[in-house]
Amino acid sequence: MRSRAQRAPRRFRPAADALDPRQLLASTVPLGININVPEFVDAIKDTNGWGGAPVDDRGWPTTDASIVVFDDRVNMPWNGPDPNAAIPQVSGDYHLSFTGQAKVGAYGADVQNQAYDPTTNTTTADVVVPSGGLFLQLFFSSTQRTPSDPVGSGVSDVHLIRPGYDPDTTQLFTNQYLAALEPFAALRTMDATDTNDYGPEWVGQPLNWSQRHLPTDSGVGPGGDGRVAGASWEDLIQLANQTHTDLWI
Repeated sequence: MRSRAQRAPRRFRPAADALDPRQLLASTVPLGININVPEFVDAIKDTNGWGGAPVDDRGWPTTDASIVVFDDRVNMPWNGPDPNAAIPQVSGDYHLSFTGQAKVGAYGADVQNQAYDPTTNTTTADVVVPSGGLFLQLFFSSTQRTPSDPVGSGVSDVHLIRPGYDPDTTQLFTNQYLAALEPFAALRTMDATDTNDYGPEWVGQPLNWSQRHLPTDSGVGPGGDGRVAGASWEDLIQLANQTHTDLWI
């Protein structure tokens, strides 16, 4: 019986079908995002109080006090477990300045080059967070707000400029934070303004515009004169202007 010759397999030749034109998405998709307190160049603006110390009407301590600047530790009892948690890079040389005098100490950093200028009643120092550092707390002892005030009278106008920025910069938000918001068209500010956490004393109470948090207040904690906590509306409006976004308030 004669065998039949096998034919070589036919090669598949793809062909393009006729396609209908489609409009591409715009480079900026109109999506919004909920934000917490923005990342400020001045790290003190991201803080939340002076550890229970009494404060003035702008939130600055009127006695010796301490302040937690940041706690970026991951997989702790209060924020874990998260095997994919990203560890932020917050090490570097921070520039500290404040009105008044104090002995400055730190947990999680070294305080260097501290100096006092009597002509301006200003103290400056470098706060060096080592590589891998994720927690920073500053301590202000032997405080004296003005030369005529007694020791233990606190300090004011505390600033802590992040690494990579000039100590005299007027830039409000970090470059990294602004870049992260570029894809979005709207910013939801419920968490940034601490809307759901004003405290039990405000339940059922109408709030006045004068009780809002101010850009000159210490951090985002409540003011000493009864003003609420959260980022100031003035700062959030500036953020919206810089990022060309709408605010969802």
